[in-house]
Formats: sequence, structure tokens, C-alpha cells
Amino acid sequence: MHKLSYRIKILMSTVLLTGSVSGEIIVQGFAPKNIDRAVIHYEYKRIWALLVPGVKPDTTRLIVTYYSNFHKTNEQFSLPEWSGGGAIGDDHIVVSIDKSPFLDHSPYQVTVHELVHIVINRACKGVAVPRWFHEGVAMTLSGDATDRENIVISKALFTGSIMPLNVIDSVNSFRRFRAELAYCQGRQAVAYLIDTYGIEVLAEILDAANKQQSFWKGFYEVLQISEKELEVFYLDYVLKHHGRFFWLLDTYLVWILILFLFFLAYTVTFFRIRAKRKRLEKEEALPDAES
Repeated sequence: MHKLSYRIKILMSTVLLTGSVSGEIIVQGFAPKNIDRAVIHYEYKRIWALLVPGVKPDTTRLIVTYYSNFHKTNEQFSLPEWSGGGAIGDDHIVVSIDKSPFLDHSPYQVTVHELVHIVINRACKGVAVPRWFHEGVAMTLSGDATDRENIVISKALFTGSIMPLNVIDSVNSFRRFRAELAYCQGRQAVAYLIDTYGIEVLAEILDAANKQQSFWKGFYEVLQISEKELEVFYLDYVLKHHGRFFWLLDTYLVWILILFLFFLAYTVTFFRIRAKRKRLEKEEALPDAES
């Protein structure tokens, strides 16, 4: 998540948050064993090279805080209940080590996901980049995509719950399932762009958006596609890839199918029994009629 500074409450000081301070990256709090400054620096440079190629990385100080909701001396961050972390502006990342994000991502994946937001914010300062693009690129470059995404998208197609991409800007106010769908839709939109134009198009869009100081002006300059046209093309892409099979994997829909079949079988049996009863009653009445 990005631009969450208005949602953060610092309840206690950071005196007891030990961390490593070296150069432009500060790691503090309860960092997992597989994450340190070197790892974060490597991922930051990898993401920067993909999204801002040919430009020297912005080495402005970056603070990465790992926090626990169960530690009394820790900072408390007011994030959505489904969130595993957030990017605050372009210089601070917070990651929960004990929350379970809706797509079951590890703290490492959440860290990389939030680094993508930082890079996009730094590459397009002052530009309102749509949330679907932010989250779609972050999910793609952090390896967040799983079979769960296929199920979520397919269920939304089945129930008619797919939302317009611009609605995703309000994702922080969504409940868990709708937020999950918003993230998955964002990644599907980015997947459409990559599959159609190549991964290089992400950097081209950001570069043009930065020069134009408008995401959609930059987007149109690169692809000659309007916001409305993107909605049509991306939905066609989603239907092509998720409209048939994956919904069968979801237990929610499987139980609906089972209940429907049970109700159908019960109804058919009920009418068969009633028809048989009427037939028997008629047969029993025949001898009386003959006599």
C-alpha cells in the first residue's frame, strides 16, 4: 500500500527498536533472519533497473520497519486488517511480521512489494499513479501471484463482481475479499500490458507519465490507448484466461454447486414420489369403478 502516512499512529517511541544503519537504507524493528540491509538494497536496485532503466537509482534515505502487533514496546501502525505492510510516501516501509495478508505472502514478499511502491513514487514524483497500476506492478515484481488469484478472479466473473479499475483507488477502505479482488484485478491489468507489449512497457509508461506529469497522458502517449479502451481490452484478457475452469477449484463455489445439485435431486425426487402416489391412488380406485 502507498500514501498511508495519514493512517499511521505512533503510540510509543522507537528507542527499543534496534536496527542497522548504513548508507541510504535503515532497517529497524523485528526484521526476519532472511532479510537485512543487503537484501533490501539488492531488491531495490533490481526493481529500479526494471522500472527506471538507464537512470542512476535514487539513494534518498529509506527506512524499513518490521513490527509486531504483540510486542508492547513496538510502534503500532494503523493499516487495513488484511494488510501485511505499507509504503509511506517515498521513504518509509512498514511490514508486519505476524499478520497474515489475504494472499498469504511472506514478510519477504511484502517487503519487495512495498519496495516497488517506493520506486514508482520516486520515479513519478508528483504524479497520481492509479492504484491498480501500483498494486499490479508490485504483485508482478514481488512474485505475489498464486493460484489463489485465479480463484478470486474466476469467482468475481461468476458472480459479476468485477469492478472498474478506477474504483481500486479506494482499496484501503475495502473489506478483505473486495480488497483481495482489487489487488488481483490490478495484477491482471498489468499482466495484460506485459503479455501484449512486453515488460519494458512498464518503464516506458512511468517515464512518459513523469515527463507529462500525468499518468493517463503518459499512458496514451506510449500505447495510444485511453482509460476506457484499457477497461475493454483488459476485461477481454481476463475472460480469455479465467472465464472457464478455475472457479471449479474454489470450495465456496463447489459447495454452492453441491447444494444446488442436492436441491435439484430433492425436487425431482419429490415430484416423482408425488406422481407415483397419484398413480397408485388411481389404480386403487379402478376396481370400485368397475364394480
